Amino acid sequence: MADIVDQTLHLTSPGTSVTREGLALLVEVAEYPAGLPRPDRTRAAAIGWRRMSLPIDQLDSVCVFDPAITFSPGAQELCLDHGVAVNFLREYGRLLARFTGVADRSAAVRRTQFRAADTPGIAATIARSLVAGRLQNSRNLLLRAILDTSDSREQQRLRAGAEELARHLHDLARLSSASMSNSGIAHVLRGLETAATDTYFGIFDSLLKPSQAGFGFKGRIRRSPPDRVNSLLNFVYGMVLHDCTAAVSAMGLDPAVGFLHAERPNRPALALDLMEEFRPWLADQLVIELIRRKQLGAEHFCSGAEGAVELSDAGGEVVVTAYQRRKEETLHHPFFDRAFQIGQIPVVQARLLARFLQGEAPEYTPLILKG
Repeated sequence: MADIVDQTLHLTSPGTSVTREGLALLVEVAEYPAGLPRPDRTRAAAIGWRRMSLPIDQLDSVCVFDPAITFSPGAQELCLDHGVAVNFLREYGRLLARFTGVADRSAAVRRTQFRAADTPGIAATIARSLVAGRLQNSRNLLLRAILDTSDSREQQRLRAGAEELARHLHDLARLSSASMSNSGIAHVLRGLETAATDTYFGIFDSLLKPSQAGFGFKGRIRRSPPDRVNSLLNFVYGMVLHDCTAAVSAMGLDPAVGFLHAERPNRPALALDLMEEFRPWLADQLVIELIRRKQLGAEHFCSGAEGAVELSDAGGEVVVTAYQRRKEETLHHPFFDRAFQIGQIPVVQARLLARFLQGEAPEYTPLILKG
């Protein structure tokens, strides 16, 4: 597949080739028999070809999502000469390399990012969208869970949690324009997020039922996780953070300069910002399914330093495999009204953020999945 999403060319099909045709990229996409496994999709197995010519001045960047895609030296030179960044990623989002030329357009993106981060009103506007995305997706997860259980007490508990998150969303929406420009607004937004997160994780155990023995959950503890559920959450959040760091880097943004999370040495604040909307429907949902489907047991965990519970090598393999499979799935993106592989979504959202920062969009729109 070869798609242009908001001036970013996404290349995902094995066997695709990109060459130069004057001041355009000539993209040749292989077509394969239905059901042919991905490892068998080579140029020799192609049954047809789809070709397109893309003028270089219509592109900001290129994302290559498969190592079996060829990118000719001439095509690379054309991109370098015109400031079009080329990003090489694994099939499901891991950034391997990024190259840009002297005319790198990402410098302008980073300048707008830094200015926005230093302007309370702009930074708060972005941060509010990020928090709203997480809260709404968390609430939708609770609403879906109500339909999945026949236990009236659990339904009541989940409904109360969803109503509390709705109140937090209402408080977020009530923030005035004047207050959004206040230098202390960042603390207000973080406080709202913390309160909502406490509400959500206060009933998270209801999302795990019916569960198996050994997967009790009494609250979210990040450092030195005392139980298997917290250990799982930490592990999956780490993978999502990696993908979000790759996504913002691929779009020319600085992963260390964020709008919601405070800047600290060696902390990818912007990647942490971006992953907020992904936590409920990607990370938390995966943890819930792994536990409820009994894909993990005692043999997948071990004791770490200071009594922390950690995934064993075997457990890590199970979780990584499940996560990679999840990223192969597709979902409908309401903003673009089309389907994407989940592994592409962080790049798509990072591009939307860069677009807002450059003044090309009136706001940043988080991805909110329907309940």
